[in-house]
Amino acid sequence: MHEAEAKKYFPEPVRSYLFDKGGYDIAYRLLANDPEVSLDQPYPDNGSVSAQAVGNMDQVIRDLDDGTKGSGCSFTYCAIAAEFLPRYPDRALYQFSMGAFSTVNWILKRVYNKDERLTVLSRTQVLAVGRKDGGRSVDSLTVRDCFGTEKKIPVGKATVILSAGTIGTAAIALRSNIDGNRGLVGKGLMDHDIWGTRFEVLQNKDTAALHNQPLRLQSWVRFNPGDDFVLLNITVNANTFLGQTQEERFPTIYLDEGLGQMSEVDFRGALGSNMGKSTIQVVFEFCAPFEDRNKVLNLPEPATTIEVQHLKDNSSYVPAMQLLSQAIGTVLAVQLLDRLKRIPSRGVADQTASTTEQEKQQVSDREKYPPVSQLCCSRPASCCINPTTWVTCSCKSPRKQSCPCRGGTSTWPPRPQRVPLPTLSKAGFGAVAHEVGTMRMGEDGSGVVDENLRVSGVDNLYICDLSVFPVSPAANPTLTLAALAQRLGSHLLGMGQ
Repeated sequence: MHEAEAKKYFPEPVRSYLFDKGGYDIAYRLLANDPEVSLDQPYPDNGSVSAQAVGNMDQVIRDLDDGTKGSGCSFTYCAIAAEFLPRYPDRALYQFSMGAFSTVNWILKRVYNKDERLTVLSRTQVLAVGRKDGGRSVDSLTVRDCFGTEKKIPVGKATVILSAGTIGTAAIALRSNIDGNRGLVGKGLMDHDIWGTRFEVLQNKDTAALHNQPLRLQSWVRFNPGDDFVLLNITVNANTFLGQTQEERFPTIYLDEGLGQMSEVDFRGALGSNMGKSTIQVVFEFCAPFEDRNKVLNLPEPATTIEVQHLKDNSSYVPAMQLLSQAIGTVLAVQLLDRLKRIPSRGVADQTASTTEQEKQQVSDREKYPPVSQLCCSRPASCCINPTTWVTCSCKSPRKQSCPCRGGTSTWPPRPQRVPLPTLSKAGFGAVAHEVGTMRMGEDGSGVVDENLRVSGVDNLYICDLSVFPVSPAANPTLTLAALAQRLGSHLLGMGQ
C-alpha cells in the first residue's frame, strides 16, 4: 500500500506502525520465513542466481524506466504473493528461487506445528457471539458442528478474535446484534478495480528467459494530479497467480521471436515443437473508497447474501493504461528475447564453454553492443542488431537520434518499433478475494473497530481480517493484514491477554 493512501484512510497509529516502525518488514520476514529479508530487497541472493542475473535484471528496470519516461513510473522488484500447492510440487511454476511468500497453507502448518497451545476445531462454523443481557463482554460462542447441531460454548474470561473474512465476520456480527457505530456493520463492502493484459512471447526452450522462474516488478503511477496512486504490477512467468480461470482471463497478444503478432492457434502450434514461451502480464490496481450501498445482508438463509449496488468506474483511464502496457510490453519482450535469456542459473554449465570461435565472437558482440535502448533511442535496437546471429552494423553511437542504417542493412527483417496496442479487461468483483470493509476501523469512535481492532462497545471482542480495512487499497492486502495481526498480537500481549 502506498503511504499516501495509508495517511489518507488509515488511523495515524496504524500508518505509523506500518511505515515508520517497520511493521511491513516485520510482517514480510514472517511470511517469507526469512529473518534477513526486507521489502527493500525482496529478492535476496540465496545462491540460486548469479551476479550476472542480478545485473541483467537491474538493466531491465532501467530500460523500463526509460521506456515509460514521462509517465512517472519508477520500477522496483517486489515479492510474489503466492500459495505453494503441495499437489503440484514439481511444476516449474511453483519452483521459486527467491522472493515469494505463502499466504495460506504453508504458514498455517508452520504456526500450528510450533504452538503447543493452539487448538483447531475443524468442520465447525461460528454462527454468533453471545453477550449476557447485551453487556460489554462476549461470554459465549454459538457454533454449528459437522452434524448440523448448534451448541453454545462459554468463553470465560478469554479474548475473542473474529477472523471469518469480510463477508463471514460481518454476518456473525449481524446475527449477534453487534451494532458497532452509526450502523456501519456489514456496510461498505468494496473490492479494488483490477485491469490487465498479457503478452506471450515465443522462445526457444533451451534459452527461455529466466529459466521459467517468475519475476515481479511494480511502480506507483498517477494518471491525474490529486488522484489516488495506482499500483502497476508486472509479472513474468507467474500470470496464473492473479485469480484467472480458463473461462475468464485477461486479453492476450501472442508474439513470435521477431515480435510479430501471431494468432493463438499458430502460437499454440509452435509450442508443440522445440519452442517455449514467456508470459508478461501487466496489471493496474486502483484504490477504491467504500460505498455504503454495498453491504452484507442479515437474512434467514443458510448462505450469506451480499448486495453490490455501486462500484467505482475507472474505464476513463483505459487509453492511458493501454499506452503504458504497450511501452512495457515492448521493452520486456525485447529483453526476454535478448538480455534475459542469457541469465545463467547456478549449477548450470557455462553455455559458451564449448562454442565455436564464431559463437564466442557473437557473445562478445552481445556484451559490447547491448541489444536494447543503448543504441538508437529513436527506434528499438532491432534496426542495428540481427536478433538471430547478433551481427552488428555501423550504428554504434549510444543515444544516436537518427539511425544511419534505417534503410535496412541487417539481413533480418527489423522488429516492429513496438508491440501492438493491447486490449485491457477488468477482473470481476471478488476475482482475487480482496474484498474489504464491512467492519471498518476508525479513530475516535468513527469505525466499527478502533485502531487496535477492538469492536466498539465490546471489551473483549476483536476482529482481525480484511473486514477491518477502511479502504480497498491499490495493492494486495495480504501483507498489510499480516502486519495488522502482528500489531494486534503485540497490543494484546501488552495488555496481559
